[in-house]
Formats: sequence, C-alpha cells, structure tokens
Amino acid sequence: MTLPIKNTTNRPHIAVLFTWDVSLKIWKDKGLLARELRLYQELHKRGVDFTFITWGGQSDLEIAKTYTQFHFIPLYTIIPCPQLKVLRALLSLIAPYALRTQLKHVDIIKTNQMWGAWVAVILKWLTRKPLILRSGFELYDFTVKSGASKLRQNFIKLISTLAYKNANQIFVATSHDKKIAIHTFKAPSARITLRPNWIDTDIFKPLEGIKLQNKILFVGRLSA
Repeated sequence: MTLPIKNTTNRPHIAVLFTWDVSLKIWKDKGLLARELRLYQELHKRGVDFTFITWGGQSDLEIAKTYTQFHFIPLYTIIPCPQLKVLRALLSLIAPYALRTQLKHVDIIKTNQMWGAWVAVILKWLTRKPLILRSGFELYDFTVKSGASKLRQNFIKLISTLAYKNANQIFVATSHDKKIAIHTFKAPSARITLRPNWIDTDIFKPLEGIKLQNKILFVGRLSA
C-alpha cells in the first residue's frame, strides 16, 4: 500500500509523472536509469524533494529501494494493468483519481515528456497544483514528420493542445520546439523556458592525449 505524501519540511516537493507506459524497470533495462535520475539527485542535494509516478508494478518498488532519497508511486500497484495497451490507455484516465489524495502535499506537478501529459492535466485540475510541462522532443511535430496517420496526428494534437493550454510553465529543448508551441498551439511566450538537454560533463569531456584525424562525430539519435 502506498501512503500519502506529507511535506513536513519547507523544501519544495515536485511530483514527476513518467512518460505513459514507462516504468523504472524499462529505464533500468535500457540502461537509462542512472542518467535519468542523476539530475534529480543533484536537485535533491540543493533542497528539492521528488516523488516519481511510474507506470510500473512491484518490480519498480524493488528498484526504488536503491534510491531512498526519493518517493516512488508505481501506478500498477494501485490500478489494474491489463495486457491490452488500449485498455491500459483507458485506465490511465482513472490514475489521477487514485493519486489525488497521495499528492495532496506536493507543491508542483511535472511531466517527463508530452506523451501521458493528459494524466498530469487531470491531476492539476483535481489537486489545484501548478503544472510544469516538459515536452521532451516536440511530439506533434515528430508525429507529422514521421508520416503517422491523420487520426494519430489529430489525437497527438489534441493531447498537446490540452497540455500547452493548462501548463503554468513549459520547458522545451530547442528554439524550434518553442516556435511550434507558440505558433501551432498558441502557448504564451512568457510561459516557455528553453532548457536544452543536458550532459554530465564529469563523464563526457575531452580525453587527454587522444586526437583523431579525418573522423566525424555524430551526436543524436537515428530513431525515436
């Protein structure tokens, strides 16, 4: 049983909602867990507390034991997790109602990406907490450019419109994404902050004595 969160200090407390259908186990299996949590560990040292809402089950609770400075709520320990993806999507609409009491004492709700932001918006309505929308990559722009069906494009546009309209603050990774938020979704420029994706410069830094000639380094992704 997950107990309600109580903020007994003056430290700000942020609830971070995972991308829909993504869990701590998925992060761990893909080798992303340490990197994804590193930023939050640094912020925790600077006086910010975090609760992570994941789309996982008991395995997430086991992984969470390694990160005792954080609070974790794996949603599939409190709502059903059907095998069919479409049923999981429908049940995501009840997740905010299962969470609202537990998140009563957090100060801010934040998304990790746009996909799943509908849950954060409903949580905002229920708890009356401010919402930070981190878009990740601009989902609607990506959906259009990837040649997805018109039905999917319209669905993503609906989700994005809902999220941009209800966000108190919007974090985007590029100036291009900012332009889309402003021109396509009419998001107020004053609410948008450009926050490029970060790297850990303690790990990724020039190596002493290594020089390569006639080589090209590509930094990016070949697929979504």
